[in-house]
Amino acid sequence: MTLSIRHTLAERHIELPQIREFSPAQIAGLAFRIVQDMEVKSLMPFDICTLAEILELPIGSVCQEISVFAYITQSLVSALSKKKPLKGNEGTWLAFQIAYLLGLQQVLNQEKSLQRPWLDQAMI
Repeated sequence: MTLSIRHTLAERHIELPQIREFSPAQIAGLAFRIVQDMEVKSLMPFDICTLAEILELPIGSVCQEISVFAYITQSLVSALSKKKPLKGNEGTWLAFQIAYLLGLQQVLNQEKSLQRPWLDQAMI
């Protein structure tokens, strides 16, 4: 079983554009609630795959939502490590996802600024 951030947010009636306006404390609270859900469902940090959730989306949505997913994943690392120390490979798994999300965001921003035709075609 995996943890879907999008599904969890939908259960709480929270939309992604709304999260951009959240304060750091509200994001931390959201991450804490997600960690509580993980405990109830007996999920581990390896069950979080925000990168896969982003790669499933149409490219137009990715550009808008990637920073939110990276921020939520960052907060999840903090919330999970406060509950119990993360094992090295668990922390590495989440850190790699954050890095890949931020890297993908930079690549997409660069391609957008260079006005690449493939990106315009993918947005349609």
